[in-house]
Amino acid sequence: MDFLGQFQRYILDNQLLGKDDTVVLAVSGGKDSMVMTELFYRSGYSIILAHCNFNLRGEESDLDEKLVRKYALNHKLPFFVKSFDTEKFADQHKISIQVSARELRYAWFEELRIEQEAQYIAVAQHSNDQVETVLLNLTRGTGLKGLCGIQPIRDKILRPILHFTSQDVQDIAKQWNVPFRDDASNFETKYSRNKIRLKVVPLLREINPEFDKTFIQSIQNFNDSYSLLNEFLAPVKKALFQSVSETLFKIEKIKLQVYLNSGPMVFALFNEFNFSKAILQDLKDSWENGSGRIFESSSHELLLDREYIWLRKLQSVRNEEELLIEHRDVDFQFMNKKYLMEVNKNTEINNDEGVAQFDFDKLTFPLTLRRWKNGDKFVPLGMRGFKKVSDYLIGIKLNLFEKDEVCVLLNGNNDIMWVVNNRIDNRYKLTRKTQKVVTLVCEN
Repeated sequence: MDFLGQFQRYILDNQLLGKDDTVVLAVSGGKDSMVMTELFYRSGYSIILAHCNFNLRGEESDLDEKLVRKYALNHKLPFFVKSFDTEKFADQHKISIQVSARELRYAWFEELRIEQEAQYIAVAQHSNDQVETVLLNLTRGTGLKGLCGIQPIRDKILRPILHFTSQDVQDIAKQWNVPFRDDASNFETKYSRNKIRLKVVPLLREINPEFDKTFIQSIQNFNDSYSLLNEFLAPVKKALFQSVSETLFKIEKIKLQVYLNSGPMVFALFNEFNFSKAILQDLKDSWENGSGRIFESSSHELLLDREYIWLRKLQSVRNEEELLIEHRDVDFQFMNKKYLMEVNKNTEINNDEGVAQFDFDKLTFPLTLRRWKNGDKFVPLGMRGFKKVSDYLIGIKLNLFEKDEVCVLLNGNNDIMWVVNNRIDNRYKLTRKTQKVVTLVCEN
């Protein structure tokens, strides 16, 4: 069988890679990842080998690392390794070892991808993993999305051997004499996925000897149905979900209310954001008297307001502490927003939204851009006394999500000059004595 040709065709058919792309390969030292590495190497792609040592199996973990390192050296390939205290991380974050290992490795792979200017990360999941994933999702009460299995590409993650079976991988390793090490934990039934692989799937094969083939076809049917559903939902979502920023959406309650009595429709609208039917029912029950309540999924949160429902990713507000701005800067980004700055002698007042003008001679550079904090105060334009930023935001009726995205601009003496996109400080406004103007434009 022409395994190499199949691999290369799969990449082309699914448009996974361009000829000049570089890929970070997640290489554990196990059979699957070593075979994937060999396929990439023989195909001539630009690859970087990345190995995680989770320090969970003592000497065995070190031997895995040694194997991958030796392969990289023999084939003159770039090799990077990262050692983790996985148990400590799991204990600190109150999560399982498996979840900890996943979070640690994918975070590091992405850091490495950016650092090495690679385009993608490749992981070695094959069609048997696909079957196990869907069966596992079924046990968790998944919707149609969960039945679609693993996709060949998602964001920057590639799965280039998804079309191969476990037997194919084994045959390639034997035919090409690919070195690998077995992880004994793959044969322990204390893990849910291993129980499915070692106990459930063999029973299903007894019922239907063609189980693997027919189940993969069923997964494709689920994908087709999901695509059809999304085609139907696309215009509805476009009419409902209004983009406020890169990470924040709002939905008019009066428009969503039309679909509120259709549980399946509401579930379909919010399924991609991982909201369960129980949470959506709770949202419906709180519709009239629950203003201010927040509903969370594993990845997103909803805020029920008087006229709108607000949707954003969990932890979508970035954690940048501050950005220093010099008078020579003309454009910069902060908190998902782009800013333009200009210094000139045009003293004509510009009242456009998102535009702030200041008297240059009153400024001390560098200026500072940061999120607002409790205790911040300024003198709103047109007033003489100080007002807390928190009180000002309440006064203009911003909800909790909107408040989280508000930034302030500080002069070099720490005066707040601008509550961005809202009001400048009266002390820094343009006057008849102004000769030079700093104009800042915030583009959402």
